[in-house]
Amino acid sequence: MSKLIKSITNPKLQLEILTPQEVKRIHDATLHIIANVGVRFPSKRALEIWESHGASVDHDKMIVKARPVLIEEALKTCPPVYTLAARDPAQDLPLDGNHVYVGTDGCGVEVLDIQNGQRRTSRLQDVADIARLADATEEIAFHWVPVSAQDMPPETRGLHEIKAIWENSTKHVQTESIYNVHEARAAIEMAIAIAGSKEALRQRPVLS
Repeated sequence: MSKLIKSITNPKLQLEILTPQEVKRIHDATLHIIANVGVRFPSKRALEIWESHGASVDHDKMIVKARPVLIEEALKTCPPVYTLAARDPAQDLPLDGNHVYVGTDGCGVEVLDIQNGQRRTSRLQDVADIARLADATEEIAFHWVPVSAQDMPPETRGLHEIKAIWENSTKHVQTESIYNVHEARAAIEMAIAIAGSKEALRQRPVLS
């Protein structure tokens, strides 16, 4: 297991495609759309949360319209800097505007078999194998579920995938394949078991 993680870090290097004024124009246009056109949230709970915070909610169309001040006040509560925690604290990833990281990616549904080069449907073992390889590669900083465990039941597939990664790596784990409340709660319970407690997970989120 590689303890070193390489990142692109140089305070003197900056890539500014848009000027601050152009960024503000995009931000203001976004606020205008949220306030006047609205955003669809196909979730009863999400609609209730928005409404409880003062947003205008059309429950039939599932459209939320929020005043700019509501969005701006919410943004003020977001931390400017935070850390994606790893099981091994030496592999924590500070998100501070001065680091760029590389991770596995995709959740693809097919792979080229490493033994025979043939294309086939991806399996849980592929998730584990890729996690083990990425864990030993210092250029890979975190895991995003790379391929789908097509041999697992759809209703638990996402949980099998993150479990396989945690069993084969000590780096931070992200998932794009947890789709509902039941899966999310189960994933959080798994993360709590790894972190040691619910409070420890809050302090060091090993899953995102």
